Amino acid sequence: MIDSGLSRSGRNPERVQVTGNIKFDQPLRSVQPDESQRRSLGLNEHEQLILTGSTHAGEEELLVSAYETIAKSFPSMVSCSLLAISSEPIS
Repeated sequence: MIDSGLSRSGRNPERVQVTGNIKFDQPLRSVQPDESQRRSLGLNEHEQLILTGSTHAGEEELLVSAYETIAKSFPSMVSCSLLAISSEPIS
């Protein structure tokens, strides 16, 4: 059994359950394309979307730089959009 440190604090180790990282260790669900979602994002049927979430200060610039490098290396990706959603409020 993996000891999370709670048993050392007096918790009953048989009642401690280590779940791992519940943000990342979940099975991916199948997502079916939905044309109304594509239209609401302004995407045509051939355009791809790269979505990033929970970004922090400075990461957006790195993402744009990587996106530009990929676009130059793979010109067929010109029909690809980048959407970055920050985890920090805009000041």
